[in-house]
Amino acid sequence: MDLVAPSRDPADAMHSDTAIALHELGHFLEAARLRALNDSIQDSVEVQFAAPRAARAPRGRRRGLGCC
Repeated sequence: MDLVAPSRDPADAMHSDTAIALHELGHFLEAARLRALNDSIQDSVEVQFAAPRAARAPRGRRRGLGCC
């Protein structure tokens, strides 16, 4: 197995830094998307939780957060 020495070309370092920055930007955008989703449902969730527990209990078979 041949080991290749890391590149000393500054352009490679710049591309690596750009890739990391884009990766981190993806985390930021995902957090922003989740925050927007949370903000959009906040009012309806507060109304549901303001109701007595019996009124907000699920009817029939209880379902969790999963797909089933």
